[in-house]
Amino acid sequence: MKQISIHIENLKVKQHGNVVLDGISFDLMTGRHLAITGASGSGKTTLAKAIAGHLFHEGSIAIKDTNAGSKPFVFFVEHRNEFKNLSNQPNFYYQQRYNSSESEDALTVTQELNAYFEKASPNQNHDDVISFWLHRIGLDHRSNTPLIQLSNGEHKRLQLIKALMLRPDVLVMDQPFTGLDVKSREMVNSVFDEIAAHTLLIMIPGHEELPSCITHVLELENGSIKQFCSKAQYKKQEDTKSSFAFAGALPFTLENSLEFSSAVYMNNVIVRYGEKIIFENVSWNVQKGDKWQVKGPNGSGKSTLLSLINGDNPQAYANEIYLFDKRRGSGESIWDIKQKIGYVSPELHWYFDKS
Repeated sequence: MKQISIHIENLKVKQHGNVVLDGISFDLMTGRHLAITGASGSGKTTLAKAIAGHLFHEGSIAIKDTNAGSKPFVFFVEHRNEFKNLSNQPNFYYQQRYNSSESEDALTVTQELNAYFEKASPNQNHDDVISFWLHRIGLDHRSNTPLIQLSNGEHKRLQLIKALMLRPDVLVMDQPFTGLDVKSREMVNSVFDEIAAHTLLIMIPGHEELPSCITHVLELENGSIKQFCSKAQYKKQEDTKSSFAFAGALPFTLENSLEFSSAVYMNNVIVRYGEKIIFENVSWNVQKGDKWQVKGPNGSGKSTLLSLINGDNPQAYANEIYLFDKRRGSGESIWDIKQKIGYVSPELHWYFDKS
């Protein structure tokens, strides 16, 4: 059995002339699994990428197999899943997911996995392994679905399948639970518990509860280590913090100058792509002052439902939908709609050019 050790000493990372990480030193070994926590901008993703060998740095990062002396295989799972069309171009756009004809230009889940592993291990048959992990991660029912039609949580599970099939010695993950529904989160958590016996896990867990496989926590603050401790110590401190937490009033409130009775009104709405019905017979009335939570498992149509509201789905014109008491398709432009609605989602950020 491999005995992996990670020794990081005086790590320093600069980006665009600014020091992002400085003075980072700690050790990990087989049997210990790390969660990297900290406020937004504290350097979590930068540290994860540095450990995975994706960034230039000062100081030392030594990852070794103390039994064999060979260099362990380290794999990094990004926060977002990037994919290309059939012409090998990453030219998808945000609303493309809701245009049925555009799906013909995207690989299916199985095609993507076969193409991915053909590069990693040419001239080998991966069908059995792909089928196993699709079932184990709960994505087998989407095996023939074009990538552009996957939900945020389904894309995350596809990323994890790619990583798990490669069997890395060290698996570094940026927010592996983002977008997963409760059932999928439990499923992925159990997989991490299983592979923890032979894979050293390092992850940025997000705001969810720390996974059961985690043994230690490294908390960052302004690019430096605030604390490195056991999970039990960290949870005890966090419980103390939460008991004293106070949610103060917002420093300002937005003035609502719009006059309307219903922000959203839908009557017997249906969304379908070819023979596939995403949902049907949906009637919904969101009145002024209401606060709603839209819930459901990955792929159930939550984002599609919201796309009818925020102007991203052309099928809104084929349904009886009113926004702010005005019927969709009555002469308004997409920007007339968007100027009245604030919208944030993981997918929205994916489609901004990194440059």
